[in-house]
Parts: sequence; structure tokens; C-alpha cells
Amino acid sequence: MKRIIALCLVFVLALSLTACGSDKMYYDYDMTKYVTLGDYSKEIDTTSDVYKYYAADFYSDALSQTIKKGKVEEGDTANIDFAGYLNGVAFEGGTSEDYDLTIGAGQFIDGFEEGLIGVEIGSTVDLDLTFPENYGNEELNGKDVVFTVTVNYVNRDSEATEETVKNAGYSSVEAFEKEMQDYAVSMTMLNNALSAATVIDYPQKEMDLLLQLEVEYYETLCEMNDTTLTEFIASNNMTLDQFKETVTENTLKGNMKYFMVGYAVLQKNNIQITKQDVEDMKATLIEENGENALDGLNDIDIQQETALRKACDFFVKEAIVK
Repeated sequence: MKRIIALCLVFVLALSLTACGSDKMYYDYDMTKYVTLGDYSKEIDTTSDVYKYYAADFYSDALSQTIKKGKVEEGDTANIDFAGYLNGVAFEGGTSEDYDLTIGAGQFIDGFEEGLIGVEIGSTVDLDLTFPENYGNEELNGKDVVFTVTVNYVNRDSEATEETVKNAGYSSVEAFEKEMQDYAVSMTMLNNALSAATVIDYPQKEMDLLLQLEVEYYETLCEMNDTTLTEFIASNNMTLDQFKETVTENTLKGNMKYFMVGYAVLQKNNIQITKQDVEDMKATLIEENGENALDGLNDIDIQQETALRKACDFFVKEAIVK
């Protein structure tokens, strides 16, 4: 399941894991101290919104083509550079480069995505837009602004044919569709397990590390936008402690629960992760993603990928697909 790696790397959850011998469990956390698994549904409705979301996610990732000529279409993921101007002056938070925007997803204010449909890829356009009255920023509420946007390229899904799926590394359309279904089933089951699980506590050491990484991420993001984290926090009327508490509650705890549940499922079902499993995963990642697939990864990252794939394989075997 090639797509699982993205899930693992987004969270970067560095649990305290130790090698316990080549034939024993490779991680030593007793997850029953931190999370209680509930009775989650094993019946998977392939017409449900959750299932269709993951199926579409897999499809797009596998069969997306990069297009550098032509016009932007609804449904494209456009890579853009943009800068927003209020009365001719760039406003804070309105500038970004290499931003991936799915056209039609409603991520930006009204008129932004619609204004890019039909634009020549590679060109630059000015979008005359108005922020909503209740946008949440006093300086921008109801204000007329101009966004200067350059469309660098777009990623667009191609049809699943024998040629396109083979180019993506699958032996046939049937094999592609089977892996897509397995991915969507496993991720739906993981979400069911998440919904039914109860967190008892969070490992403090790991939460501290995650918070440190998140703060460093925001510092880098602020630097890219010619500001500082201190200025960003002040502009949102928060103290540093309030900022850390908000990040912990709104982001880190949810991410940590996601990963703890995966490990808890393995532990409950006596599914082991050995050193050899991790070594095999390294070879698999290189085969799937090229020689540089391991750049920037450590053994814990790869162990997390191994754990997620094993948990997802278990979910696929458990599932009752309707």
C-alpha cells in the first residue's frame, strides 16, 4: 500500500521504541495504559462518504498527471504562487509560493478558485475579490483585495486504463482497483477504530517532542512569510503558552491518538513488528519510491510505516465489505 507512507510522515510521531530481539516485539509501549479500544464496526459500506473519500484519495495519488500546458479545470490541483494586496499593499498572511490548491474544494474565499478555471497554465492573473464580512480578521473583513496568482502547473487525474495503471506500477486495472479497495477499506476501519477508542493518557515525552517539532514548523513558516513566530502569535492575541496549548489540543492530541490506536490494534491482536520487518520495509520503500526514499527517515519513521501497514493488512482481513 504505497499511500500509507504519507500518513506516517505527516504525523512524525517518535514513540520511545527499543529493539527487544530479532523475534520479539520491536516496540515496548503498553498501549493499554494510554488508549482503550472500543467495539468498532467491521462492516464497510463502499457507498459511504468516508470510503469514497479514501478511494478517491488513492486514485488521485496513483493516477495523477502533472500538466504544464493547457488551461486549469475544475478538480485540478493547481500549484500556484500568490500574493494578496489591500489598497496596493501586500497584507500579512496573503502570500505563498508552491501552494497546492484543489480547484473547487472551497479552501479559499469565494471567487479565488473559480477565477482560476480557464486560466492558461504558466500565466499570471489578477483576481479582484472581496473578503467576507465575517472573515475573522478586522483588517480584512468585507475588504476589496487583489490577488496576483501565477499557475505553475496542475496535477490532474487520468482515467484508469491498462496503460495508465501499468505506468503507475500496477499489473492490471483489476490489480489497481483491488489495491484501491484495500486501502479505502483499511483506512475506513482505522477511522472506525479511532471513533470507538478512548484516550486514557498521552505519553508526555512524546507530546513534548511533537510540540517542539510543531513550534519549529511554525517558526520556519513564519520566516518564509517574512515574519516571526512572536509576531504571528501576537497578531492572534495569544501568548506563547496559549499558542502551545492550542496546538496541543487542536492538532497534536488528535495526531497522537491516531497513531496510538494503530499500535493498540497490533498489540491486542498479538501482531509483532520485528527488526527484520523494518529492514524489509526499507527495501520496499526504495522499490516503491526510488533510491532516495529513505532520505531524512530514521528507524522509528520506518517502524511506524511498518506498523501502519500491518494494522491496515489486519483491517482488510477483518472487514466485511458491502
